[in-house]
Amino acid sequence: FDTYKKFGEKVYEIRENVRKNIQKLRKNNKLIVGYGAPAKATTALNFYGISDQIDFIVEDNSLKHNKFIPGVKIPIKSKKIVKNNNNTMVVLAWNFFKDIKKNNSNLSKNFINKKELEN
Repeated sequence: FDTYKKFGEKVYEIRENVRKNIQKLRKNNKLIVGYGAPAKATTALNFYGISDQIDFIVEDNSLKHNKFIPGVKIPIKSKKIVKNNNNTMVVLAWNFFKDIKKNNSNLSKNFINKKELEN
């Protein structure tokens, strides 16, 4: 039982850290863009209660364009919508962070791995 209790406490600690860190980003940046809309990002964003803190999400899969992240209703757009790189790009497909950052350097000067927000 103690193992599960500690796990639950850790999960809620991560949630509070993400919420606090996304609020800091929001204060300091005019535009926060998410990158990637995998199912795990949907689960995380809903658990964290993050919705209007992220302006929109860009996604490579065109089948997801002009849709919304279920629950939090963040719009999903094509990368073509990003016209200037003065934004903070939070990579929600965190397991592909290095490749996303390398292949999309024109989209943002500031890429952040979603996992970095957990501490």
